[in-house]
Amino acid sequence: MKKYIVRIALFIAFFAPNVNMYAFALQGVMPFVLYWCQNRHPLKLKKWSVAVITTIFVSFIVYCFSFGNMLDFKSVAMSMQLISLFLLFPFCKYDDTINNNFIYLCTFLLVGSQMALVFDIGFVKDFIDTYYPLDTDNAAYVISNVSKADNLLLAANSRYYGIFRNPNAYSSMVIFLFAIYLIQNQSAKILHKLLFYILIGLSVFLTGSRTGMVVYFSLLLFDISYDKQRAGIYMKDIIKVILLLLILGGFYFYVMESVGEVRSLSIDIDDESLGGRLAGFDFLWMTDVSVIHYLFGHFSMNIIESYYHYWGMDGDLGNLLFLYGGMMVVSLSYFYYWMLKKRTFSYYILLIFLLFSISGIIFTGVKTAYLYMLLVSYYNEINVIKK
Repeated sequence: MKKYIVRIALFIAFFAPNVNMYAFALQGVMPFVLYWCQNRHPLKLKKWSVAVITTIFVSFIVYCFSFGNMLDFKSVAMSMQLISLFLLFPFCKYDDTINNNFIYLCTFLLVGSQMALVFDIGFVKDFIDTYYPLDTDNAAYVISNVSKADNLLLAANSRYYGIFRNPNAYSSMVIFLFAIYLIQNQSAKILHKLLFYILIGLSVFLTGSRTGMVVYFSLLLFDISYDKQRAGIYMKDIIKVILLLLILGGFYFYVMESVGEVRSLSIDIDDESLGGRLAGFDFLWMTDVSVIHYLFGHFSMNIIESYYHYWGMDGDLGNLLFLYGGMMVVSLSYFYYWMLKKRTFSYYILLIFLLFSISGIIFTGVKTAYLYMLLVSYYNEINVIKK
């Protein structure tokens, strides 16, 4: 069991249903299971761990004195999980079991679930409907997708989401796999990785996620330009990136001319996407919120609708500011700086992934927070071993 514990933990992170309470609880328990199974170490809290945990506790105290009766289960579960992730860090040790076969299996299952929607494969869709049912948060995405997909040939303007029933969630999961693949194959030649590049790029393109495309291309360009042997970026690498950008630019204009406006490549700021998120930040700034709430947030997402009568924040950064205030952003920035100082390829990749915080979910999602900290722990152990 211990031999496969990391792969089991990753598999749970990728494929546990979002609306199944047992799967929800399992993701909260897994950090403790990993810590227990993999040579338990004395708890030595780093400064950024103390900062994150303290901010959550202070946010809860502020909530109790300010509101007191608007708590929701999801906010409590998310806060408890964040505390456990930073308390036990590093809870996952390197065991050399995340190999390409495992990555290919997960990719096949994820991309296969998406292709089942693109090509209308009935038995796979039935399986998804049975074991990955809709929840209220994801229903809007599905209804919107069905209404726009008048013709499967117009897939570029539809949104295909796979088992997660949410194109943005699917996009983040498949790019998590892409990040793992790049780290595990950092010494491989570009030609050997080309097919995987194309497969993941196509999958993200079909989600219609613009943030996903930005993160995908950022990871791709960094992987191509970073010299793993000399641990840096040099002139020949810059030339390769320029050539790739020219190719991508040509592809972009070709698609715009042939298909018209494609959501994945659109740069419009509309109310449904970046414009909506900017409106959320404007709400936080303009609303009559006390200084203590700016610093430590509100702890519960219920408050934003029931107390402020606002439709809600969207994206990790907005959620963090509303739930835990500016102090949480400062605390996590300290954590990111610690990762940056490690100066390793794996941590550079994981830091680039944080671009999802703009409009996607990382630390304010139970699944994604668990997966992100699992990878940070795992690759931290590799860095320790190499030193």
